[in-house]
Formats: sequence, C-alpha cells, structure tokens
Amino acid sequence: MTYITLNSSNIGKEHIENGYVFRRLNERAKVFIEYGPAENAWVPVTAPHYYVLGCFWVSGQYKDKGHGKALLQDVIDDAKAKGLHGLVTIVGAKKFHFMSDTKWLLKQGFKVCVWIVVSTKLLVL
Repeated sequence: MTYITLNSSNIGKEHIENGYVFRRLNERAKVFIEYGPAENAWVPVTAPHYYVLGCFWVSGQYKDKGHGKALLQDVIDDAKAKGLHGLVTIVGAKKFHFMSDTKWLLKQGFKVCVWIVVSTKLLVL
C-alpha cells in the first residue's frame, strides 16, 4: 500500500498552514497522521524544535498491519531530516476515543515527560 502526503496541489490550502503535514493511506480508509512544528501547535505545548502529533488514526481492517508504525516512522524521518529534536504529543492517562493510543505510543519509545492534569500526559520521543 502507498501513502500520500496532502499538499496545496491536492487539498485546499486552509488545511496545510503553519507547516502542518497530513499523510494518509492511499485508500478509502481511516489511516492517517497529522503533525507539524510544535511552535505552531493548536494544543498548549511549548516544545521548540519538535514536531507535535495531531490526529493519528488507524482503524478497522487496517489495524495490526504496520500502518501506524510506517506513518510514525515517516514523521520521525521527517523530523530527523529537518534537524528537529523529536516528537511530542498529548495523550490521555486512560484511552480516550479522541486521542492517540497512549500504550501504543509508549511501546514505540515515547516517554512521559509531563503530567499535565490528572487525565492527560505529555509524551516525548
């Protein structure tokens, strides 16, 4: 399967502002990742020279087939190529349907660097 990166030539520019990148599986599926410079994050994060993960979703028949790892690796490679320090994301202390899977990200090497409030954590890789 191939992944595509949405940009101003294939999606409206309102979606590609402030350095954000949206990559998805080139199929009709909920398999995608969104990320961008933490300096432009819509979440309350101060993490200069990091990317912040936004939406990250792999669902249905596409789960457990390596798509999440492949998409995450694309972001890691992009961050390294740009000389960034790594990635940050906000996750729940328990699983929330609207946040990335905390346990899965921890298995991928993320570490808890800040407990923001009782129900959320800031992870860093």
